[in-house]
Amino acid sequence: MSKVAGPLIHYQGTIMASTTRALSIIKESTFQYQDSLPSLPVPDLDQSLEKYLDSVKPHVNSEELKNTTEIIANFRNGVGKELHDKLLQIAKTDRNWLERFWEPYAYHDLRMPTIPFMSFSGPGPFKETVWPQQAGTQLERAALNLWLRTGVWNQLRREEVPVTKSSRHVWCMDQMRSWANCCRIPGITRDSVTRHFRTEKEGSCPSHAMVFYHGRMYRLECLQRNGEAFTAPELQLQLTRIVEHADQQGAGIGIGALTFTDRTLWAKNRDHLIKLDSRNRDFLHLIESSQVVLCLDDDEPCTDTQISQTAIAGRNCTDRWADKSVTEIFFKNGFYANQCEHSPFDAMVLVELQMGLEKQVLEMKGKWQGSNIIRQMEPPEELVFTVDNVIQQAIQQAKETYAQNASTVEVKTKQFTSFGSDALKGLNVKVHADVFTQLAIQLAYYRLYGRPAPTYETASTRRFYHGRTETVRSCSSEALAWCKAMVDSHSSVCRLPSVIILLIEYMLFIINVVLLWKP
Repeated sequence: MSKVAGPLIHYQGTIMASTTRALSIIKESTFQYQDSLPSLPVPDLDQSLEKYLDSVKPHVNSEELKNTTEIIANFRNGVGKELHDKLLQIAKTDRNWLERFWEPYAYHDLRMPTIPFMSFSGPGPFKETVWPQQAGTQLERAALNLWLRTGVWNQLRREEVPVTKSSRHVWCMDQMRSWANCCRIPGITRDSVTRHFRTEKEGSCPSHAMVFYHGRMYRLECLQRNGEAFTAPELQLQLTRIVEHADQQGAGIGIGALTFTDRTLWAKNRDHLIKLDSRNRDFLHLIESSQVVLCLDDDEPCTDTQISQTAIAGRNCTDRWADKSVTEIFFKNGFYANQCEHSPFDAMVLVELQMGLEKQVLEMKGKWQGSNIIRQMEPPEELVFTVDNVIQQAIQQAKETYAQNASTVEVKTKQFTSFGSDALKGLNVKVHADVFTQLAIQLAYYRLYGRPAPTYETASTRRFYHGRTETVRSCSSEALAWCKAMVDSHSSVCRLPSVIILLIEYMLFIINVVLLWKP
């Protein structure tokens, strides 16, 4: 067993099991319940169609509703039953009947660039606490974060990350395997995902990170040969060496920009790179198998909006690898962000693991607390691709394509600080915080535009084997009736409580249906 020092991650919240026990006495292993999880059920056809019609009703007039009802009836009595029977047959052999369709049709068949169209990003959680904006902290914070991340990576390897639970129900942990050592691979017609993560029981696993800076990329080993982690000061020295080397050499060619084109073009350019030089294939493997990509960015975004915008649609596409499942971006002013390729895992997985890192950073007050002794280390290895005119032109075209795509994206983030869930607990009618938020969105939209908002809210199906996400249709006839009552000056005040109760019961019913898949 490796001797890596690292953070004990534990989670707090309504959907994550809280634990303060030492790792040595945790009885559950991360993946121990995978084989006993219930299979994903195939929803009843009639109930699905009824729920679909209910979700349509607030948005259509009587004639459109009549037409939709007829279409649903024809589907139910025609090809719908045939397709439903096929799903039932698949469910007899597949523990998750949706899995064979999910990644290919939801993500991998799409030919558009992954960034900014198929990725998610967000600012790091420490900017208001221990990591405020501060010049000269970029490398120090990046090194500490990488050390902490390597510790969590080792816990996952040892299967010591606590099992996520909700209302005593165990959740599927399979997506955790895509948090590290995972990468999307472009294909001519369909992409794929390669996962290099292994638990200690399963075998060896690459432990290096890839560092991108000024169009150059470097392999940075996070573990010593004996399995012990390099400390944060040691990693900081390595990052300093990278910056100094890149600054001396000047800007690199920026191979990463190729990953920002449409998927078919990137697949062709990737094949061309491999044919140019066998070392290019080795370099691609090092990037794709790496624990994580770490980007050192010269931009200095200040607000959450600016950080999110820069992470997913900023000006820099040469110091990124759009296919990596997780990219961590540290900016010149000390702030940082995550940018993730969406196909192998969902954002809640990142949130769960990030909460463990956040707790450790807060406990350390954002500073390394251990030894500052620097041991002997080999310098980071730069990956220098062999390129030709075809690749050089492709990089330039990729930069132009990305700039055009990024210009179509506008990110706005808002923080509501007036009150939170604790205030809602004091109301006479108990309102779940999520229900309150969804209704606030509906009411605000209705007041602005006089019609309901066609909202989509994601809900997890990780209660089931290899579950991903489903849709909560928070806009309902009940929500529309409540909005009308709220803005109608002639509406009876005494009628509002009964509308609210009906609405809350409906919302909780919908959430229960999605999370537990019960009619």
